[in-house]
Amino acid sequence: MERILVYGMNKNRGGIESYLINYSKHFKTEKIMFDYVTEASEIAYEREIKELEGHIYYIPRKKKKPLQHLLQFKKILKNHNEYKIVYFNILSASYVYTMFSLLGNKNIKIVVHSHNNNAQKLWLHLLCRPILNLFPMKRLACSKEAGEFMFGKRYVREDKVKIINNAIEIKKNIYSPLRRENIRNSLNISSKFVVGSVGRLSYQKNSLFIIDIFSEIYKKDKSAVLIIAGEGDYRKKCEEYIKQKDIKDVVYLLGMRNDIPELLQGMDVFLLPSKFEGLGMVLIEAQAAGLRCFTSRGTVPKEVKVTPEVEFISLKDSAKEWANIILQNRNYSRQNYTLSIKEHGFDIDTEAKKLETLFLTI
Repeated sequence: MERILVYGMNKNRGGIESYLINYSKHFKTEKIMFDYVTEASEIAYEREIKELEGHIYYIPRKKKKPLQHLLQFKKILKNHNEYKIVYFNILSASYVYTMFSLLGNKNIKIVVHSHNNNAQKLWLHLLCRPILNLFPMKRLACSKEAGEFMFGKRYVREDKVKIINNAIEIKKNIYSPLRRENIRNSLNISSKFVVGSVGRLSYQKNSLFIIDIFSEIYKKDKSAVLIIAGEGDYRKKCEEYIKQKDIKDVVYLLGMRNDIPELLQGMDVFLLPSKFEGLGMVLIEAQAAGLRCFTSRGTVPKEVKVTPEVEFISLKDSAKEWANIILQNRNYSRQNYTLSIKEHGFDIDTEAKKLETLFLTI
């Protein structure tokens, strides 16, 4: 068995975390095993990782103890010589710092997977990108845009970046009227027009703008409620902004949830006006649930549109304009888009086999 050491799993159940656990659960042979090294105080999907017999190593945060961060990573590799591949799943080239723990270790092959198409600290990313590209590595990305952002357009143009789709378990997300009724009853929103979003409460996910858009929707439809599943550093800002908008009784900040497929069933429309995204896997899941989706044009890759239900809107448009478009397109019949999602390469059973083969042939 090839045990691969994976870096990039955090405590939040975000896109990277979902991608890693989904794929590791769907490898078709017993030839590949993911183990994890994290600088977080806890790790997402810990129970699932242990059920898969994966190992978890904790190292100091690079921001607080930069030297110990590198030394602990280096020590893990020294004490566990079974690791021949280290798989970095990153959002910015600034994560190259951690890769310095591999310097001088000629027995380790490096795989770097890009999961974003922009960064909040863009200057730091651009400063670090040439350094990142000095490392010998296999380059992966969740979309063409994410590949160009992380490594540069030349590497994508020369076919040196392999696109790995953020595939999903389609069956888990297929629309069911019964599941919809159950989750709406449990949240006491059975008669409401439910605007939903899933993602970190953060700058990237444009959380305050989501509240702006919903506020405009609520002005025109008092049956509307907003539910957001996710946690993040914008939590307090969101809570204060909701109070300021006087909509605290109709906005539900649900925090971290392990029932996202059920929540998607209960929504009427899905909203993701992100400032940037590597792909936006949750949009694939929302489409699998038959939801009409509204997302940002130019900052979310076009590859995410795998059904007719995705509407791209410019972030230059006002919250009121977003609200009007959503309300004009709120009436539709939810469909089963399984075939379309498979045809676009987002079926986990098929894609996990490809990733497994990639690791076995590096």
